[in-house]
Amino acid sequence: MGDLDESAAALQRAVELTPHSVRMHAALGRLFALSGRDREARAILKQLRGQSQNRYVSPFDLASICVGLGQLDEGLELLGRAAADRSSLNRLALSADFKQYWVHIEHSRTLRAAYAAIDTRFWAVAVQRSW
Repeated sequence: MGDLDESAAALQRAVELTPHSVRMHAALGRLFALSGRDREARAILKQLRGQSQNRYVSPFDLASICVGLGQLDEGLELLGRAAADRSSLNRLALSADFKQYWVHIEHSRTLRAAYAAIDTRFWAVAVQRSW
């Protein structure tokens, strides 16, 4: 069993133990996306979108799956929403997974507007720590 298979098994167990945890489902969806199990990743993404009609689902969690699936436009739009509603800002600023998208994020009109609303001191510290 490879590392990804072991990770998937561990996350599947975590989902079983915490079935209402959006983060566990999102982490499993992202892992599926990154390991080429697109059908399963899309199923989790669909499930989380459905849940978002009745409860809060962070746009960051949805974005993590979209980016893993290569849906960059949608992923960046969702990251913009996460920044705008200030959800998961620490994960957005510190996530190594999204470093490669900072150039796109910085040039995105939606995200620039969202970042303008955020305390620049927070971002200075967060960006410094993430590099």
